[in-house]
Amino acid sequence: MKKIAFVFPGQGSQYVGMGEDIYKKYEIVRETFDKAQEALGYNLSYICFNGPKGKLDETIYTQVAILIVSISFLKVIKEENKQLIPEVVAGHSLGEYTALFAAEALNEQSVLEIVNLRAKYMQEEANKYAGGMVAILGKSREDVELICEKARSKCSKKGEILQIANLNCPLQVIISGTKEVLALAMTLAKDEGAKRVVPLTVSGPFHSLAMNRSADKINYILETVDIKTPRVPIVANFTAEYVQDIKLIKKYLVEQIRNPVLWEDSIRNMIKKGINVFVEIGPGKVISGLINRIDKSVKTININDLNSLQKFIEQ
Repeated sequence: MKKIAFVFPGQGSQYVGMGEDIYKKYEIVRETFDKAQEALGYNLSYICFNGPKGKLDETIYTQVAILIVSISFLKVIKEENKQLIPEVVAGHSLGEYTALFAAEALNEQSVLEIVNLRAKYMQEEANKYAGGMVAILGKSREDVELICEKARSKCSKKGEILQIANLNCPLQVIISGTKEVLALAMTLAKDEGAKRVVPLTVSGPFHSLAMNRSADKINYILETVDIKTPRVPIVANFTAEYVQDIKLIKKYLVEQIRNPVLWEDSIRNMIKKGINVFVEIGPGKVISGLINRIDKSVKTININDLNSLQKFIEQ
Protein backbone atom coordinates (compact mmCIF):
# COMPACT_ATOMS: atom_id res chain seq x y z
CA MET A 1 0.00 0.00 0.00
CA LYS A 2 1.32 3.44 -0.95
CA LYS A 3 1.80 5.94 1.86
CA ILE A 4 2.83 9.25 0.31
CA ALA A 5 4.71 12.23 1.70
CA PHE A 6 5.03 15.55 -0.13
CA VAL A 7 8.47 17.10 0.43
CA PHE A 8 9.67 20.52 -0.64
CA PRO A 9 13.14 21.91 -1.43
CA GLY A 10 14.93 24.79 0.23
CA GLN A 11 17.59 27.29 -0.68
CA GLY A 12 20.26 25.85 -2.97
CA SER A 13 17.80 24.15 -5.33
CA GLN A 14 17.31 27.26 -7.47
CA TYR A 15 18.41 27.49 -11.09
CA VAL A 16 17.83 30.00 -13.87
CA GLY A 17 14.81 28.91 -15.92
CA MET A 18 12.97 27.17 -13.10
CA GLY A 19 9.21 27.16 -13.56
CA GLU A 20 9.24 28.72 -17.01
CA ASP A 21 7.75 25.76 -18.88
CA ILE A 22 4.79 25.39 -16.50
CA TYR A 23 4.31 29.17 -16.52
CA LYS A 24 3.79 29.02 -20.27
CA LYS A 25 1.48 26.01 -20.03
CA TYR A 26 -0.85 26.74 -17.11
CA GLU A 27 -2.97 29.81 -16.40
CA ILE A 28 -3.01 28.98 -12.68
CA VAL A 29 0.78 29.32 -12.59
CA ARG A 30 0.70 32.68 -14.36
CA GLU A 31 -1.93 33.88 -11.87
CA THR A 32 0.28 32.69 -8.97
CA PHE A 33 3.27 34.64 -10.26
CA ASP A 34 1.14 37.72 -11.00
CA LYS A 35 -0.24 37.83 -7.45
CA ALA A 36 3.22 37.33 -5.96
CA GLN A 37 4.75 40.03 -8.15
CA GLU A 38 2.03 42.50 -7.19
CA ALA A 39 2.74 41.86 -3.51
CA LEU A 40 6.53 41.91 -3.90
CA GLY A 41 6.76 44.91 -6.17
CA TYR A 42 9.23 43.40 -8.63
CA ASN A 43 9.26 41.02 -11.61
CA LEU A 44 9.87 37.65 -9.95
CA SER A 45 9.16 35.66 -13.11
CA TYR A 46 11.92 37.50 -14.98
CA ILE A 47 14.45 36.68 -12.25
CA CYS A 48 13.36 33.01 -12.16
CA PHE A 49 13.43 32.56 -15.92
CA ASN A 50 16.33 34.83 -16.92
CA GLY A 51 18.46 35.43 -13.85
CA PRO A 52 21.15 36.49 -13.86
CA LYS A 53 22.25 33.62 -11.63
CA GLY A 54 24.00 35.96 -9.21
CA LYS A 55 20.75 37.79 -8.56
CA LEU A 56 18.67 34.61 -8.26
CA ASP A 57 21.20 33.32 -5.73
CA GLU A 58 20.68 36.33 -3.46
CA THR A 59 18.70 35.19 -0.43
CA ILE A 60 16.14 37.99 -0.74
CA TYR A 61 15.16 36.64 -4.15
CA THR A 62 16.02 32.94 -3.79
CA GLN A 63 13.60 32.13 -1.00
CA VAL A 64 10.49 33.69 -2.53
CA ALA A 65 11.43 32.33 -5.98
CA ILE A 66 11.66 28.73 -4.74
CA LEU A 67 8.48 29.18 -2.71
CA ILE A 68 6.42 30.45 -5.66
CA VAL A 69 7.78 27.88 -8.12
CA SER A 70 7.05 25.06 -5.64
CA ILE A 71 3.55 26.40 -4.92
CA SER A 72 2.92 26.59 -8.67
CA PHE A 73 3.72 22.92 -9.18
CA LEU A 74 1.61 22.02 -6.15
CA LYS A 75 -1.39 23.99 -7.42
CA VAL A 76 -1.36 22.20 -10.78
CA ILE A 77 -1.15 18.82 -9.03
CA LYS A 78 -4.11 19.70 -6.79
CA GLU A 79 -6.13 21.05 -9.71
CA GLU A 80 -5.58 17.87 -11.70
CA ASN A 81 -6.09 15.43 -8.82
CA LYS A 82 -8.08 16.83 -5.90
CA GLN A 83 -8.26 13.37 -4.30
CA LEU A 84 -4.50 13.09 -3.82
CA ILE A 85 -3.81 13.95 -0.18
CA PRO A 86 -0.43 13.04 1.33
CA GLU A 87 -0.10 11.34 4.70
CA VAL A 88 2.42 13.95 5.83
CA VAL A 89 4.39 16.91 4.48
CA ALA A 90 7.89 18.21 5.12
CA GLY A 91 10.27 20.75 3.70
CA HIS A 92 13.99 21.46 3.92
CA SER A 93 14.49 24.78 5.75
CA LEU A 94 12.60 27.28 3.55
CA GLY A 95 10.63 24.28 2.23
CA GLU A 96 8.96 23.93 5.63
CA TYR A 97 6.89 27.00 4.74
CA THR A 98 5.83 25.45 1.44
CA ALA A 99 4.87 22.35 3.40
CA LEU A 100 2.66 24.44 5.68
CA PHE A 101 0.95 25.90 2.63
CA ALA A 102 0.47 22.39 1.24
CA ALA A 103 -1.10 21.32 4.55
CA GLU A 104 -3.43 24.36 4.40
CA ALA A 105 -2.00 25.79 7.62
CA LEU A 106 -0.87 28.98 5.87
CA ASN A 107 -2.69 30.70 3.02
CA GLU A 108 -0.91 31.95 -0.08
CA GLN A 109 -0.74 35.60 0.95
CA SER A 110 0.54 34.84 4.46
CA VAL A 111 3.20 32.36 3.40
CA LEU A 112 4.58 34.79 0.82
CA GLU A 113 4.65 37.67 3.31
CA ILE A 114 6.42 35.58 5.95
CA VAL A 115 8.98 34.10 3.56
CA ASN A 116 9.71 37.52 2.04
CA LEU A 117 10.38 38.96 5.50
CA ARG A 118 12.34 35.86 6.55
CA ALA A 119 14.60 36.26 3.52
CA LYS A 120 15.15 39.95 4.24
CA TYR A 121 15.88 39.37 7.92
CA MET A 122 18.29 36.52 7.19
CA GLN A 123 20.09 38.57 4.53
CA GLU A 124 20.39 41.54 6.90
CA GLU A 125 22.09 39.35 9.49
CA ALA A 126 24.24 37.64 6.86
CA ASN A 127 25.49 41.05 5.75
CA LYS A 128 26.81 41.63 9.28
CA TYR A 129 28.83 38.41 9.24
CA ALA A 130 31.48 37.46 6.69
CA GLY A 131 30.81 33.77 6.39
CA GLY A 132 28.88 30.99 4.70
CA MET A 133 28.11 27.29 4.65
CA VAL A 134 30.16 24.25 3.64
CA ALA A 135 29.22 20.64 2.89
CA ILE A 136 31.51 18.03 4.40
CA LEU A 137 31.17 14.68 2.64
CA GLY A 138 32.44 11.36 3.89
CA LYS A 139 32.45 12.16 7.61
CA SER A 140 29.88 11.25 10.26
CA ARG A 141 27.98 13.86 12.25
CA GLU A 142 30.12 12.97 15.27
CA ASP A 143 33.32 13.48 13.28
CA VAL A 144 32.11 16.83 12.01
CA GLU A 145 31.17 17.98 15.50
CA LEU A 146 34.72 17.20 16.63
CA ILE A 147 36.11 19.10 13.64
CA CYS A 148 34.00 22.11 14.62
CA GLU A 149 35.21 21.90 18.22
CA LYS A 150 38.85 21.82 17.08
CA ALA A 151 38.33 24.73 14.69
CA ARG A 152 36.69 26.84 17.38
CA SER A 153 39.55 26.12 19.79
CA LYS A 154 42.19 27.02 17.18
CA CYS A 155 40.52 30.26 16.09
CA SER A 156 42.14 33.32 17.69
CA LYS A 157 39.49 35.82 16.57
CA LYS A 158 36.80 36.55 19.15
CA GLY A 159 33.11 36.31 18.31
CA GLU A 160 33.52 33.72 15.55
CA ILE A 161 30.59 31.32 15.04
CA LEU A 162 30.73 27.74 13.78
CA GLN A 163 28.21 24.94 14.09
CA ILE A 164 26.48 22.11 12.27
CA ALA A 165 23.67 23.52 10.14
CA ASN A 166 22.18 20.56 8.25
CA LEU A 167 22.21 16.83 8.88
CA ASN A 168 21.18 15.94 5.36
CA CYS A 169 21.97 12.24 4.89
CA PRO A 170 24.61 9.71 5.94
CA LEU A 171 28.08 11.18 5.52
CA GLN A 172 26.79 14.56 4.33
CA VAL A 173 26.88 17.25 6.97
CA ILE A 174 26.62 20.99 6.36
CA ILE A 175 28.44 23.40 8.65
CA SER A 176 27.78 27.11 8.96
CA GLY A 177 29.93 29.85 10.33
CA THR A 178 31.92 33.03 10.10
CA LYS A 179 34.86 33.36 7.74
CA GLU A 180 37.99 32.59 9.76
CA VAL A 181 36.74 29.67 11.81
CA LEU A 182 34.89 28.23 8.80
CA ALA A 183 38.14 28.25 6.82
CA LEU A 184 39.89 26.46 9.69
CA ALA A 185 37.16 23.81 9.73
CA MET A 186 37.50 23.27 5.98
CA THR A 187 41.24 22.72 6.32
CA LEU A 188 40.77 20.36 9.27
CA ALA A 189 38.11 18.37 7.41
CA LYS A 190 40.44 17.88 4.44
CA ASP A 191 43.35 16.94 6.73
CA GLU A 192 41.18 14.39 8.54
CA GLY A 193 40.13 12.61 5.37
CA ALA A 194 36.83 14.12 4.30
CA LYS A 195 35.92 12.85 0.85
CA ARG A 196 34.98 16.35 -0.31
CA VAL A 197 34.67 19.80 1.25
CA VAL A 198 32.32 21.98 -0.81
CA PRO A 199 31.40 25.64 -0.15
CA LEU A 200 27.69 26.20 -0.82
CA THR A 201 26.10 28.91 -2.99
CA VAL A 202 24.50 30.81 -0.13
CA SER A 203 25.04 34.35 1.04
CA GLY A 204 25.55 33.82 4.76
CA PRO A 205 26.01 31.55 7.79
CA PHE A 206 22.43 30.31 7.96
CA HIS A 207 21.10 27.88 10.57
CA SER A 208 23.59 29.19 13.08
CA LEU A 209 23.64 31.57 16.02
CA ALA A 210 24.46 34.34 13.56
CA MET A 211 20.73 34.27 12.77
CA ASN A 212 19.58 34.99 16.34
CA ARG A 213 18.14 38.40 15.51
CA SER A 214 16.40 37.01 12.44
CA ALA A 215 14.80 34.35 14.64
CA ASP A 216 13.59 36.98 17.11
CA LYS A 217 12.07 39.06 14.30
CA ILE A 218 10.34 36.04 12.76
CA ASN A 219 8.98 35.15 16.19
CA TYR A 220 7.36 38.59 16.35
CA ILE A 221 5.87 38.20 12.85
CA LEU A 222 4.53 34.71 13.53
CA GLU A 223 2.73 35.95 16.64
CA THR A 224 0.59 38.12 14.36
CA VAL A 225 -0.10 35.46 11.70
CA ASP A 226 -3.15 33.21 11.59
CA ILE A 227 -1.82 29.67 11.27
CA LYS A 228 -4.52 27.01 11.09
CA THR A 229 -4.18 23.42 12.27
CA PRO A 230 -2.55 21.57 9.35
CA ARG A 231 -4.82 19.26 7.39
CA VAL A 232 -2.06 16.65 7.61
CA PRO A 233 0.94 16.52 9.97
CA ILE A 234 4.13 18.37 9.15
CA VAL A 235 7.57 17.11 10.16
CA ALA A 236 9.50 19.92 11.85
CA ASN A 237 13.12 20.58 10.86
CA PHE A 238 13.93 21.47 14.46
CA THR A 239 12.79 18.19 16.04
CA ALA A 240 12.30 15.76 13.12
CA GLU A 241 8.95 14.92 14.72
CA TYR A 242 5.37 15.08 13.43
CA VAL A 243 3.56 18.20 14.62
CA GLN A 244 0.09 19.72 14.20
CA ASP A 245 -0.08 21.92 17.29
CA ILE A 246 -0.07 25.58 16.16
CA LYS A 247 2.00 26.89 19.09
CA LEU A 248 4.67 24.27 18.50
CA ILE A 249 4.69 24.94 14.75
CA LYS A 250 5.41 28.62 15.39
CA LYS A 251 8.09 27.81 17.96
CA TYR A 252 9.81 25.33 15.63
CA LEU A 253 9.77 27.77 12.68
CA VAL A 254 11.65 30.25 14.85
CA GLU A 255 14.16 27.71 16.12
CA GLN A 256 14.95 26.23 12.70
CA ILE A 257 16.51 29.55 11.63
CA ARG A 258 19.34 29.26 14.17
CA ASN A 259 19.52 25.49 14.67
CA PRO A 260 20.41 22.48 12.50
CA VAL A 261 17.93 21.12 9.97
CA LEU A 262 17.46 17.48 11.01
CA TRP A 263 16.63 16.24 7.54
CA GLU A 264 18.03 12.71 7.75
CA ASP A 265 16.23 12.16 11.06
CA SER A 266 13.01 13.59 9.57
CA ILE A 267 13.07 11.18 6.63
CA ARG A 268 13.88 8.20 8.84
CA ASN A 269 10.99 9.12 11.13
CA MET A 270 8.56 9.25 8.20
CA ILE A 271 9.79 5.88 6.92
CA LYS A 272 9.40 4.44 10.42
CA LYS A 273 5.76 5.57 10.35
CA GLY A 274 5.16 3.78 7.06
CA ILE A 275 5.88 6.36 4.35
CA ASN A 276 7.18 4.54 1.28
CA VAL A 277 6.73 7.15 -1.49
CA PHE A 278 8.28 10.62 -1.32
CA VAL A 279 7.10 13.15 -3.90
CA GLU A 280 9.53 16.09 -4.19
CA ILE A 281 7.69 19.14 -5.52
CA GLY A 282 9.73 22.14 -6.65
CA PRO A 283 12.95 23.11 -8.41
CA GLY A 284 15.96 20.83 -8.52
CA LYS A 285 16.45 17.24 -7.41
CA VAL A 286 18.34 17.80 -4.17
CA ILE A 287 15.74 16.34 -1.83
CA SER A 288 15.21 13.16 -3.87
CA GLY A 289 18.95 12.64 -3.95
CA LEU A 290 19.22 12.95 -0.19
CA ILE A 291 16.32 10.55 0.41
CA ASN A 292 17.87 7.95 -1.90
CA ARG A 293 21.06 8.12 0.16
CA ILE A 294 19.13 7.76 3.40
CA ASP A 295 17.09 4.70 2.36
CA LYS A 296 17.16 3.15 -1.11
CA SER A 297 14.12 0.97 -0.37
CA VAL A 298 11.63 3.84 -0.64
CA LYS A 299 10.39 5.36 -3.89
CA THR A 300 11.16 8.96 -4.78
CA ILE A 301 9.32 10.98 -7.43
CA ASN A 302 10.72 14.32 -8.51
CA ILE A 303 8.45 17.01 -10.01
CA ASN A 304 10.55 19.94 -11.19
CA ASP A 305 9.56 20.62 -14.80
CA LEU A 306 6.63 20.30 -17.21
CA ASN A 307 7.58 16.80 -18.35
CA SER A 308 7.84 15.33 -14.84
CA LEU A 309 4.68 17.16 -13.77
CA GLN A 310 2.59 15.77 -16.64
CA LYS A 311 4.01 12.30 -16.16
CA PHE A 312 2.97 12.40 -12.49
CA ILE A 313 -0.52 13.67 -13.32
CA GLU A 314 -1.07 10.96 -15.93
CA GLN A 315 0.08 8.01 -13.81
